[in-house]
Amino acid sequence: YVADKTKADCLWLTEGETALEAGTNGTATDGNATLVNLGNGETATFTLTVPQDGQYKIMVRAKKYWVSGYTTTVSGVVTAAGKETTYTAEYPSGNYQYLNDFEAATLNLLEGPNTITMVVDNAQGLDIDYFTLQRIGEYIYETHYEHIYNGGEWVVESSSTVKEITFDIEKEGVYRVSMSADRVNARIKATTNNQVIDHKFNVANEYVEDIGYFYLNKGENTIRIVNNRRGDTSFQDWMKINGLKLDYASDKTKADCVWLTEAETKTSGSGSIEDNGYISAVVLNGAQNAVIPVYAPEAGKYTLSVSARNPWGSASQTIYLTHNGVKTTYVLGYESTKPYREFELGTFELTEGVNNITVEKTSNYIVIDYLMVESYIEPVVTIKSFADKEAVINSTTQRTATVIFAQYDGKKLVDTDIRLNETLNIGDNDFTTTLTGDTIKVMVWKDLASAQPLCNAK
Repeated sequence: YVADKTKADCLWLTEGETALEAGTNGTATDGNATLVNLGNGETATFTLTVPQDGQYKIMVRAKKYWVSGYTTTVSGVVTAAGKETTYTAEYPSGNYQYLNDFEAATLNLLEGPNTITMVVDNAQGLDIDYFTLQRIGEYIYETHYEHIYNGGEWVVESSSTVKEITFDIEKEGVYRVSMSADRVNARIKATTNNQVIDHKFNVANEYVEDIGYFYLNKGENTIRIVNNRRGDTSFQDWMKINGLKLDYASDKTKADCVWLTEAETKTSGSGSIEDNGYISAVVLNGAQNAVIPVYAPEAGKYTLSVSARNPWGSASQTIYLTHNGVKTTYVLGYESTKPYREFELGTFELTEGVNNITVEKTSNYIVIDYLMVESYIEPVVTIKSFADKEAVINSTTQRTATVIFAQYDGKKLVDTDIRLNETLNIGDNDFTTTLTGDTIKVMVWKDLASAQPLCNAK
């Protein structure tokens, strides 16, 4: 008994005549061995069964029709799980009127039946006895899909030009999405498997790499692309999608994708469903509410956003969100040129799977299209330089952070709101400039080693 070995370590045999599929040109003859005859230009298809996914060396035992100094060339296609791989093999010149073993191909095969088609490309025919299959490595998945769509079709602001791209994926996982469109200021919304990528193109007719991530299932997937102008006149109302590419992102997980919940999937509440043929949404008119199930790929902290419009123009609207018994108030500001807008609602602790979010109003009128969930990212804050008495604060988000200064020139830091990505000039005078926008908390340390603060947090 060999405990460290599996079926895949054995050499698997398939007799040619038992694997030969009906309806192909190859014919089986019986002599000292039953052989499949393949003449010039003839084709035969065989079914080969393997015990486990992997890379296999396929050997064929065969002989030539007659002794000759010519090489016999064989080409064909191996089909595994609907995917076709082409190959070629040569049977060298020489005295091969007797059966010999030749390597047909080294190919990826999936557990179970796989088909191999063989075509003799010149006058030197073959008599095939059997195949052997030896697993020599792990299955090599195709993880780069270039130009899975390469069309150039119009996508305009109407339901009649939704573009759906259907394709097969060999390996389940997260993929980076790259896309090309023909116009600047074109905005698309791409969705698949309850995920979304919202992207504005700043270049035309060039691939924009890594516009977002999608978690794709093994097998068939469909990406749905629409023009996401949504009435915003700063974006193009028509464009062409030139192409789409995917690359496996081994360093990413489901939490790196943005998860989409269409509001009309609400499970309860007094809000009604509106469908104008292009956008289905939930209407909250007056004292109404809707319970909307949002999905989180794993337990953790997430940023929740809502896409909504105000039918009454640019007036602000107040909504209330309740999750895990906590009710929070949000004021959504609108512009008349942007009927639908995305609003970030803050961070929520979500459990893995479906989480119910209650959205309600007490008065007025709002239309909710969808909710988006994305993994919360802690701000990345760096101090650039003190040589010129400047500190540049950079952050990847517009959220609260704490900055620790390793050095300080002894000047007083006056109370102020500091906008992220702002340059702070700390010179001979007090820093008195009033800045507006999202704020960060600044902690200034006199001595980082002893953690002695020079002043209180501001």
